[in-house]
Amino acid sequence: MKSIIITASFSVLSWGMVLGHSLKPDIALSEQKEYLAVDTLKRKILKAWNSELFWKADISLENFEKEVLNCRQKAAELVKQQPLRAIENKVFADFAELSARRSFLRNQKDKSVVPQSFYGLLDVLSINDPLFQNNKQTSEFSNFFNAYVALLHYRLGKAEPTMFDQSKYALTHLTNEELKSDFVGMSISSRNSRYMMDPEMIDLIRAVNRLSKDEAFKKKVNEWEALYSPIMAGKPMPDFELPDQHGKMVKFSDFKGKAVIIDVWATWCSVCIKEMPYFDAFKKEMKDRNDVVFITIGWEQADAVTEWKKFVNDHKLEGIQLLSVRNKNEKDNLQQKLVLHTMPRYIFIDKQGRFVDSYGPYPSKAGFKEMLLKTIAN
Repeated sequence: MKSIIITASFSVLSWGMVLGHSLKPDIALSEQKEYLAVDTLKRKILKAWNSELFWKADISLENFEKEVLNCRQKAAELVKQQPLRAIENKVFADFAELSARRSFLRNQKDKSVVPQSFYGLLDVLSINDPLFQNNKQTSEFSNFFNAYVALLHYRLGKAEPTMFDQSKYALTHLTNEELKSDFVGMSISSRNSRYMMDPEMIDLIRAVNRLSKDEAFKKKVNEWEALYSPIMAGKPMPDFELPDQHGKMVKFSDFKGKAVIIDVWATWCSVCIKEMPYFDAFKKEMKDRNDVVFITIGWEQADAVTEWKKFVNDHKLEGIQLLSVRNKNEKDNLQQKLVLHTMPRYIFIDKQGRFVDSYGPYPSKAGFKEMLLKTIAN
């Protein structure tokens, strides 16, 4: 089974999800061939429901339903190819239709015009149906589950469910504990890549502790929370001391009483370099203010120090340019202090030296200025 790793620095936090389709040495060849045949047919069924019309914003409800009938017919012909699994494959096809209905509704500005009959499959399908849960063997389980919860929201006039809505629904409604842990673990993993320990994530972890019966899962989630808690909003930024391109040592505490905006980057990171002009533009915009400091930190391997210095000089990078060498020593290594594992990374620290956002928006995004002004105001 493949593992889902929450973070590079937290490799023990994983959940098994069968996402691959290769033959497995510990299973009889005849069973493996049957599994691959079933999987192949389900892929064909999914393709039958992959109509371009479902993704168009201007398709009418009438034309949508006509295309649904067409896709149902294609799927029904495919289902007949495996009589012994016809019921299971029909359930799969119905969830594929549910996913198509979600796609249609996502493109509708006014969802209230859709009749209640549009949601009829919700009254037929169950996420706890063993035949549906067989689809955890495919990568479509999460898509189907998300479509199911989304349509429940739409039918009640609610907005598109967030990852947290989906995860909490899984925690409260899925009866299969292993599947529950797998699904919520995947959600945390995908969310973890950008937002880390925000209030919603903390709330989700609390829900896991209340609602999950999987003790191993809860232990790993709590270990993950403990890892990221030190960089949550409101927590103090740890002091550090790093050299600039000239070898002069600079401490974070040197900027006490000022808001600090940090850009963590690397010479090999193309996205980091692409974002630099936007970061520099804000730096220039705020150059006359004495209550905010912009710091750029190169996070490099030991053998890339020369390349970092050359890049800084060749591109005439201005302002405070610091270097953190990975795994060199605890004194100047920010990897542990800031839980570094993704770049670029934008960190906002207020005038009291507290994190405002340790995984802030990119400078090219509208949210960066909003976060900048919020940080300066604190």
